Amino acid sequence: MNAWILCGVGLFALSGCSLLGQSSQYHPREPSDPQGYSETQLADNQYQVVYEAYQDNDWRRVADLALYRAAEIGKERGYAYFLIENSQRHESIETITVPAVYGTTQVGHEEQFAGTVRSMVTPEYMIDYRMRQVAVTVSYLGENTAQNLLGVDAVLSRIQNDYDL
Repeated sequence: MNAWILCGVGLFALSGCSLLGQSSQYHPREPSDPQGYSETQLADNQYQVVYEAYQDNDWRRVADLALYRAAEIGKERGYAYFLIENSQRHESIETITVPAVYGTTQVGHEEQFAGTVRSMVTPEYMIDYRMRQVAVTVSYLGENTAQNLLGVDAVLSRIQNDYDL
């Protein structure tokens, strides 16, 4: 009986983690979550923005979310335009081993307790995740003084509409 309860709790927890992971893929990258954005300031008006994703294998979406973060930085810093200086893609497969889950059951009656039996509820298994990463280096400008500039507000608006951010 206890093993079934433990199994049910484990399945509920796993399904909850899965739902939480899909609720919002756009967030800062944290050690506990292998997807999200990060940025590095290279100069006063230049940043490298990296976006990594494992749940979404669409390169366009990964690139758009990197651009979205770049546009957010530009808006926060008061810039109207930015130029993509460099863009890189990287893909890897990461394997995560999920350990076995064990449960215990008491054997015997209350008057005659015979002991506890430990049994495996879920065996160990491995999951392969396809990690996609887009890194963009951008320079920010206050005015439209060059070709190929992207408008900060236009990028934010387009990507918000495309992905319901």
